[in-house]
Amino acid sequence: MAGFLPWKTSIKKGEIFGLVPKRGTVIVYEQPDAMINHEPEKAMKVFKKMLELIEEDISEYGGFKLNVISYSAGNGFGFYVANHFAVKKFISIVTGANLGECIFTCIATPHVKKESINFGINSHNEYDKVIEGYIPQDNFKNISAKSTFYLARFDEYFELKQGLKVANYVKQHNKNTEIKIIPLGHLATMVYFGFLNRFSLIEDIYKK
Repeated sequence: MAGFLPWKTSIKKGEIFGLVPKRGTVIVYEQPDAMINHEPEKAMKVFKKMLELIEEDISEYGGFKLNVISYSAGNGFGFYVANHFAVKKFISIVTGANLGECIFTCIATPHVKKESINFGINSHNEYDKVIEGYIPQDNFKNISAKSTFYLARFDEYFELKQGLKVANYVKQHNKNTEIKIIPLGHLATMVYFGFLNRFSLIEDIYKK
């Protein structure tokens, strides 16, 4: 399984909160801080560099089908991998929309938005145009894996409609997709998911 942790979450912290998968061969990636960048070109360079590492790891472990689990801002990588590799199962927790849209609307990144505007990027559409090909709206048509989306009804970081938008991208092309709305906030939904994983209840939320 490949796991993509939220922004500013170390592997150690991910283990404490149960976000790291417990079984089988697990490759876990921390979200590079520089991904949330006011310069979209720099964000794209970081994304590409990370993809090189991911591709090396997947190649090293052979051509088996893998499961992908991604959290929050880590969903950018989750979508890309699920769209470009042989993935058996894709689990997305509290995804937002595209990177630029998240930066321009998220309560955690107003400073990045301000710096982007000062840099000359005046909208999330301008930002996402620069990183075209590396955002969820460009990485869903080939997702054939069983896909489950856990979205927070009271998400204080991303608007629920953002997560629904990208989840429905997948559902329109992949009927084996389920969208679950959890009556919690952004962080609480991840903690809830981690609780299920930590106490080996994860099968209950994976099965059809």
